[in-house]
Amino acid sequence: MAVRIFSCVILIVMLLKSTGFSQEPADLLQQAQEYLNRSEYSMVVELLTKALGQIESLLLEEMKTCFPDAPKGWRTDAVNGNIVSTGKGNGIVATRTYYREGGGSSIDIKVETNALRTGNIRAMIMSPSKLQRVDAAMTLATVASRRCLERYDAVDRYGELIFVPTSSVIITFKAFDSKNNDMLHQIAEAMDWSRIEIRFP
Repeated sequence: MAVRIFSCVILIVMLLKSTGFSQEPADLLQQAQEYLNRSEYSMVVELLTKALGQIESLLLEEMKTCFPDAPKGWRTDAVNGNIVSTGKGNGIVATRTYYREGGGSSIDIKVETNALRTGNIRAMIMSPSKLQRVDAAMTLATVASRRCLERYDAVDRYGELIFVPTSSVIITFKAFDSKNNDMLHQIAEAMDWSRIEIRFP
């Protein structure tokens, strides 16, 4: 088991190194390999845990770079992010809020990786009949050249777009003012989709 885990983590770090990530996790894995060769498994587990923690932190920082800047007439805070337990291991939750200057309107972006609901949302995007059975208020749309779920509530002046760009990522855009629906699409278009699809397959 330790050998299988070690091999998987080595593969992850090789991929990270090939795309410009830090050397430090690879150094930890080299140390773990030396302990594995000596059958000192407790040290292997300790070093693998540290390496995985560093990899998760690196991925979180990478995800933060995928959020767009505020469009003209809007402002935004820094991206907030954490590593969380998802029921499928650990995942990333990263959020950013955009505020219309001079008004109370706002748009939220939330990115989740490795979430339990990813498969269900992807199934609704792929199957209109299932979507109608599960949530008749949602419709299918194409934004940023990608299929997504779309919902608008005229009463509550609320809009929402939900994407599953890869098998491990959910991205939700929410506008808290019906006047922001066009801006919701504009901000979604500005997300760094290519980076997400490469880094978080």
